[in-house]
Amino acid sequence: MTQKINRQKHNYQDLDAAIRFTFKDDLLTAVKKQGYDYVSQCVFEQYYRHGQSMSKIAGCLQVTASSISHWMRRWGFIRREKGGNVKNLSLKDEKVIQKIMERKGLFTIAGTAKACGCSPTVVSRFWKKKNMKVIILNGPAGSGKGTFVGIVKDQFNVLIYKYSSIDWVKNIAMREFGWNGIKDTAGRNLLAALKQAAIKYGDIPFKKVTSHMSRAMLCQEDIFITDIREPEEIKKIKNYCQKNNILCLAVRIINDKAEKAALSKGLSKTGDNSYCDYPYDLYIPNNRTPEEFAVQINKKIKGVIE
Repeated sequence: MTQKINRQKHNYQDLDAAIRFTFKDDLLTAVKKQGYDYVSQCVFEQYYRHGQSMSKIAGCLQVTASSISHWMRRWGFIRREKGGNVKNLSLKDEKVIQKIMERKGLFTIAGTAKACGCSPTVVSRFWKKKNMKVIILNGPAGSGKGTFVGIVKDQFNVLIYKYSSIDWVKNIAMREFGWNGIKDTAGRNLLAALKQAAIKYGDIPFKKVTSHMSRAMLCQEDIFITDIREPEEIKKIKNYCQKNNILCLAVRIINDKAEKAALSKGLSKTGDNSYCDYPYDLYIPNNRTPEEFAVQINKKIKGVIE
């Protein structure tokens, strides 16, 4: 009998050990090329986080789709229903997500699924993951944002889904404008200008963030962390979360050394420095040791997360 495994507590090494893989060396080599250590980890991340089909995953790993299906059953990974609801509908249309959440407690799962054009499974997953929290994290380069994420993950033993509102813009800058990935003054201002255009024509950054937020809910993550520089864009996400009954905190890390370095670069007010103009919910100092920073994070965040 297939054992259903809680996706928040599984151990990839143990899951892999439960399967007798065919052509193991070639398979593990393919997994490494995808950037993962374990087959189960690769399948989980690609299927749930990135919305890839089993056929697509099988092609990357040079195995059959039936093998992927068999392994997922053994691991207890719940498959999406046919029709691509998770990938094609719910994760790409924030209006559908909002409609699903607005009907919670007022209508049945089946009725909501029919009204929203998705499967009951999708509705159930969104309604069950009611306690996911959102953190909008800001601070200049070198202030400790990455350290913050690691400390929260380790101290509170939570699953974190991190997505930056500038990630999509970076890809455009590299592909279409030849940006070399260096965040000097010119590079940062290029990213800021492209993002402003994307905001004005299509509100794309907001749609990208809410899309990944929805994906995090389906992946049953505990916390969704995003960094958004522009005050007006922060307000959009805060309003979105309020409408959908999602706790959202805007957090700014205070690092005097990093702040001075950012100001000395003369960055555009539409770029890195614009984050200073928003009144945050929490301000966390990071001017001393990493241990002191961890203490401050625990002091400020503990009551919210637990």
